[in-house]
Amino acid sequence: NYCCRALAGTCESTMNYEMLSRERVRNYLDDAIIQWRRIRDLTETLADRYEAECYIDAYQSARVSLLGELLP
Repeated sequence: NYCCRALAGTCESTMNYEMLSRERVRNYLDDAIIQWRRIRDLTETLADRYEAECYIDAYQSARVSLLGELLP
């Protein structure tokens, strides 16, 4: 519970900590997907576009595995 309070400030229980962790994971994955989509859209070479698509697919796969849904 000490770690919980240290990370979240007002975390009252393990359940709240798990929800906070889930939200952090969601935010991290969503930010990564959005960033790689921007890179994909701005890239000039086919190789860079392919690389961006691979990262998008990987982050989306992790998102589905952990959260049960794709980022639209």
